[in-house]
Order: sequence, then C-alpha cells, then structure tokens
Amino acid sequence: MQEPTRLRALTQAPINLMFVIDEQMVLQALKLLNTIIAHNRHEPLALYIVCDHVSWRWRQIFKQAVANLPQITLHLVTPHMALPKNLATSYRIPHTAYYRIYVDQLLASLPVNRILYLDVDMINVGALRPLYETDLGHNVIGAVADGGDLGRFAQMDLAHVPNTRYFNSGVLLIDVDKWRDAQIATQVLTYAQDFADRCKYHDQDALNAILHSSWQELHPRYNAQTNIMLGDTTRYDLQTLQAVRKQPVLVHFCGRKKPWRADFPHQALQALYYQA
Repeated sequence: MQEPTRLRALTQAPINLMFVIDEQMVLQALKLLNTIIAHNRHEPLALYIVCDHVSWRWRQIFKQAVANLPQITLHLVTPHMALPKNLATSYRIPHTAYYRIYVDQLLASLPVNRILYLDVDMINVGALRPLYETDLGHNVIGAVADGGDLGRFAQMDLAHVPNTRYFNSGVLLIDVDKWRDAQIATQVLTYAQDFADRCKYHDQDALNAILHSSWQELHPRYNAQTNIMLGDTTRYDLQTLQAVRKQPVLVHFCGRKKPWRADFPHQALQALYYQA
C-alpha cells in the first residue's frame, strides 16, 4: 500500500533545501540530514549544501549518505565569492554563515525559485511539505518570530519597527526570484558592514533590518527554538507553546550551549536530539 503513495509523491516538485557549512559543522549537518530523510521518506528532495572549506573526505560521506536514496538529489556547492573581511563574527557565528545571503548567486545556474534554508544546529521531527508550500504572498521570505531578545529593534536604532517583526534566521523559506530582484544580498552585506556595531547577532540582525517588512510569519513549530521548547519566552501564549512542544517540526538548538556538548543543561532536549 505504501509504494503507490511514494510514486505519487515523487511526481511532485522536489523540496529544495539549503545548508551552509564549514568543516566544523559537518557532523551536525549529517545529523540534520538523517532526520530529514527519516521524516520525509516519500518526498523528493533537492539538497544544496554550500561547502566552505569542506574536505573531499567529508564531501564523499555526504554523497554516501544519499547514494541509495533515488528521491534525493545532492548538490555540493563551493562558494565562489569572497566575503568582506569586516563583517561581524564570533566563535559561534563564523564568516561562513554569511554565504546564505548569496543564495540567489550560488544557485543562479540551477532551477531553483524557492528554497528552504536551515541552520544545521537543529533536527527535523515532522513533515516539511506543508512548510515548504506556504503561501508567501508578496513577501520575500517566510520565517518564525524569534523567541527571545524582544527589544532588538530598539537596540539597533530601529525603534519604529514593532518587536513582533524580529525573526529568527535559522529557518528561512526564500522566494529566490524576489530575493534576487530586491538585491537582498547587497543590502544585507552593506548594512552588516556599515552598522557592524548594531549587529549583535551578526547576519540575523542585518537580515532583520532589511527584511522586517517583507517576511511572512510562520508557525513556531517550524522553528521551535530552545527557549520556545522550554516555554522560556513571552513571545507566544501558553496554548501556542504547548502546541509547539507537543508537535514540533524543526527543533532549533540555538544559543551558546548545544546538545552535543557536555555542558548542555536540558536533559530532555538533549535526549530528543540523540533519539531523533
């Protein structure tokens, strides 16, 4: 009974997915990939992994991970552009993260007009098709409001922007054509350089500064950030938080402490990461 379902599903347009990694992020990317495969078994997937100084050995491991999965097409993309050297970075957010801003240029020669960008410090525990097919209307992206730092716009000297318009950039559903037409890459990188002192969260702050009026709000189950999973946020009401914790789709372990490290303080979330 399942095989006809799979054959019907493979006639659908693939879900285009994008990761951006360096050598330090490979294991987390493989973990995320495995959870996506597990929870989207009957979906055609086109995976674009932007590899910044990722060795041949690790690239081969990615290829082997999908070698026997005909529904998945893997593209390992080497970024060809040099990033400006004066961009704000930290030990947690390296230069590599900025390559996602070049999504339209990195994929210019490929048939991609919509893509789901994912940070790799997350796991997938539900179907991605409903998220991927979200109607963005006139917006450039779909995103989930950030669960913390509710005063970011005031701190960025953008106090006229409502706090509800600050999104977490770990999950971005991108209309690539609109991104290209609006020259988002140029705008974001210019902001990140001109106002580096405002960008506490680096490219996320710069993305928000440029796109605060051009994003479609997604349900937080599609970017269930650590503070949302813990209920440690005033962004959402109790009913919404309970719904997210009961049935998340993408669980995002954002913040300084990660579940693959010994100092991660949340045992239930750590167990969820390893069991996924």
